[in-house]
Amino acid sequence: MCKTKKSTQAIEPSRSPHKPRTSKSFSSSRSNPNDPFSSNNSTNYDNFSKFSTASSVASLKSSLPENPMIYDTSEISSSTNNFLSHRLSSSSTSTSTSWHCTLRGKDAVVFQRKSRTPIDLPDLQQSLSLISRSHHTSLIKLLGASLSGSYVYLVYEFVDGANLADCLRNPNNPSFTVLSSWLSRLQIATDLAHGLDYIHRCSGLGSGLVHNHIKSSSIIVTSTTLNAKICLLC
Repeated sequence: MCKTKKSTQAIEPSRSPHKPRTSKSFSSSRSNPNDPFSSNNSTNYDNFSKFSTASSVASLKSSLPENPMIYDTSEISSSTNNFLSHRLSSSSTSTSTSWHCTLRGKDAVVFQRKSRTPIDLPDLQQSLSLISRSHHTSLIKLLGASLSGSYVYLVYEFVDGANLADCLRNPNNPSFTVLSSWLSRLQIATDLAHGLDYIHRCSGLGSGLVHNHIKSSSIIVTSTTLNAKICLLC
């Protein structure tokens, strides 16, 4: 028995219209209003970039050393209570008097030195400008200076510690020293060698600067790490 044409035709299955597949996570991340990198938030990205750049510049600026200043004598006198504040202890080899004080919001130490020869303000400014370009971990930062007659007041950042002379021989207990081990003394010698090498050869100042006043009373030994730091001009 012959089958009719209608019965022999195959029934084609129905197919739903094809839709392109999309990435939900990718789409959502691109349209996230909180995402500064979103294509729909170019303004946020620009603001984010400006904020990052400003933060980096501010951080870099705060890490850069400041140039030494010329302080007025009245400012030095006021910070040391007219030079009546408690003076820092000094060794017998020290020729300067010093005070621990706060100057322009900074923890500082003021050293008083009597000049053998008159010093003019332009000469002092030139010396400070030269020293301001010297930066090393073995050098104590010079904040500024002041002139008053034959006296020069040098302002340094405060370093918690004691001078090398007292560390080697404590005036209150001559038989005691914090530098009892050879390792600690080698560390002091290494720090001083690096600091002096930087001053004389590696500072790039091109001025032939030589520290010809190095002595145990002008070297500070830090209280926590027992590292040596040199006071320039002291």
